[in-house]
Amino acid sequence: MKISEFINKYNDLIFKLEGGLKEFDIIVSYFCNTNRFITFIDRNYEIPDYLIDKILKSIKKRIFYEPISWVLGSHQFIDMNIIIRKGVFIPRPETEYLAVRVLEISKKFKSPKILDYCAGSGVIGLYIAYKNESSFVFAVDKSKKAFNVMIENKNKFKLNNFIPILSSSIKCIKNFLFDIIVSNPPYIPYDMYKVLDETVKKEPKLALIGGNDGLDMFRYISLNLHKVLKPGGLFIAEIGEYYSNEILNIFKSVSVSVKIIKDINGKDRYIEVLFDGMFHNRRSKYCNR
Repeated sequence: MKISEFINKYNDLIFKLEGGLKEFDIIVSYFCNTNRFITFIDRNYEIPDYLIDKILKSIKKRIFYEPISWVLGSHQFIDMNIIIRKGVFIPRPETEYLAVRVLEISKKFKSPKILDYCAGSGVIGLYIAYKNESSFVFAVDKSKKAFNVMIENKNKFKLNNFIPILSSSIKCIKNFLFDIIVSNPPYIPYDMYKVLDETVKKEPKLALIGGNDGLDMFRYISLNLHKVLKPGGLFIAEIGEYYSNEILNIFKSVSVSVKIIKDINGKDRYIEVLFDGMFHNRRSKYCNR
């Protein structure tokens, strides 16, 4: 069946897609294993018969708000096409800056030891391990589905320097201090979750909601940073734009060098903490995880 014939036959279905024909071209080009600009330009392109049903099923999944990365089983992250599965958090464009920034910093170390905490699909750690062969990257997440995807991607890219770990604890690697810790933890306040797009709500809540105010994981990390990060080491994370002052105050307990970095839209999006080796001991429920 030609693409033009498919469009004419299933026109009503295609235009229920959020991205319309653009999204249709992405789906078709993926299954036909070709560039989507080819399928866009050449509407006489023949879709093999055995792919028709797969394309239709994928379109129907998208209509019911299933994220396109889950539908296709893959996600483009900078110049890496990573495996992604249903039930695993999908990396956002903002996270690409985080990966590039950590890669840049990692090259200042000889054989840097890096922890990707709340790693999800492991995409940040995967990118660093892939681009810096001298690095050793440990990627920690408590989701079994995310852990399995990390294993798949480790094997796909043949990364011996990428070590996935299934755990909720930042202290799961005993007697080990890191040069860099990077994290994209859940940071959405509970009340904000209710107004998110339906497609986003399909993703795991545990990867999105950071407690009532969105700061639970940042409190936990700050109170345990001295146990896992070398003096002079760097902690860098993606944050929500809603609470810059609050997050700065949280990390003042571990460093006098804390800065907020804006994203390309001018929103507060990242925090960098240069750990000075000091810690103001404060008892908290977060210290025991």
